[in-house]
Amino acid sequence: MNEMIELLQNHVSVRDYANRLVSEEIKNELVRSAQSASTSNFVQAYSIIEMKDPKVKDELAEITQFSGHLAKAPVVYVFVADLYRHAV
Repeated sequence: MNEMIELLQNHVSVRDYANRLVSEEIKNELVRSAQSASTSNFVQAYSIIEMKDPKVKDELAEITQFSGHLAKAPVVYVFVADLYRHAV
């Protein structure tokens, strides 16, 4: 079986996080991987915002539907459409 297909078929969502920090190396790798994803016409009209502050994560979990687990995550990345990111 194709390795990518197998990876997609074995995907699981984890919402019960261990109480430990995520290393800078892993966070950098996650952001680099996200930045490698394809976008329409290679526009890349988004910004990635790292949320670590517990108060901010609590507020984010409260205002987003079905996302209470965000408050317990060691780090949360918010992807924001940013159509003017490359405007001159």
